[in-house]
Amino acid sequence: RTEAELRKAAGATVGEVMSRTVHTVKPSTGLGEVARLMVEKHLTVIPVVSGEGELLGAISKATMLKAHMAG
Repeated sequence: RTEAELRKAAGATVGEVMSRTVHTVKPSTGLGEVARLMVEKHLTVIPVVSGEGELLGAISKATMLKAHMAG
């Protein structure tokens, strides 16, 4: 980004810059499916929601890597 873009972004609100399309998974989603979604959609974090849409947490690439390394 250019310096002007960074200055403009510093004065922006979350609502102005947030992603409006949110990809979510359920706690029962397999890690392989989560990894596929992260790669396809270029995501680093995915919210985890209940069947009713309630936010339960999030899964990140770092968490996925730790789970993989733990075997």
